[in-house]
Amino acid sequence: MINIIKSLNYTTRRSTLTALTIFSMIVLPILFSLLSSKFGGISFKEMTGDVYMTAVSGNMIIIFVIAILIFATMLVGSDAGDKTLNYELMNGHSRSQVFWARMITGYGWAVILVMFFFFLPFGYFSLINGWGLSVDKGEALLRLILLIFPVIRLCTLFMLLSSVSRSAGRGAAFSYLVMMIIVMAGSILDDGFHIDTRSIFATSDIAWVITYENSRNIVVNGQQVTRMDYATTSGEMVKTIVVSLAVSAVYLTIAYIVFKKKDRD
Repeated sequence: MINIIKSLNYTTRRSTLTALTIFSMIVLPILFSLLSSKFGGISFKEMTGDVYMTAVSGNMIIIFVIAILIFATMLVGSDAGDKTLNYELMNGHSRSQVFWARMITGYGWAVILVMFFFFLPFGYFSLINGWGLSVDKGEALLRLILLIFPVIRLCTLFMLLSSVSRSAGRGAAFSYLVMMIIVMAGSILDDGFHIDTRSIFATSDIAWVITYENSRNIVVNGQQVTRMDYATTSGEMVKTIVVSLAVSAVYLTIAYIVFKKKDRD
């Protein structure tokens, strides 16, 4: 299985799409932050870590969700139609090894790598301009850690669709279509019927994690500051973690059963 993972990593590193995706994850947050500074009445020196969190990261999350979609479908489905799977099976690898190698590598690229680049602007804006006073550091850190779990859930859905469709292209198309449907459904249920859809849709959970609940005015060192509330209860955290991992396990089980039973091309 290690050799399969090495092969997948080698192929992915040499892909032009990988380079473009990583370039986008680095450049677009900086570009959007500069545009926010120019047109949003925020000077670049005022772009602290907390300002990036409240004013920019929510608009940037879709870029990183697309990056998750690209890597998840690429790692699971890009070689499904070129007989690579057949060669791996004929070389003595079990179906379980072939399946889990792709899933593990998919999580590595689509979750660990993408989340690293998502967290990166928080780090360098904090180093350049400081963190700021409008968001509590502890609350922000908990939210960012919590974000990983619905991301895992969404990534697993994309990998399931790519595995079942046995194609990176079809998997990406189905994943994007499904994502658009659940975003619209979540918006209708939330706005029209006031139904909390966080447990139903990973996209709703992601949106909740990166959005502050409310704001209040406080005094810090004699200065009045508007504090954005990112506080979350232990019950909400447990709910997000448990639901995300449970749904991910269901997706993985379905994908594994289909992969084990279905004949290869």
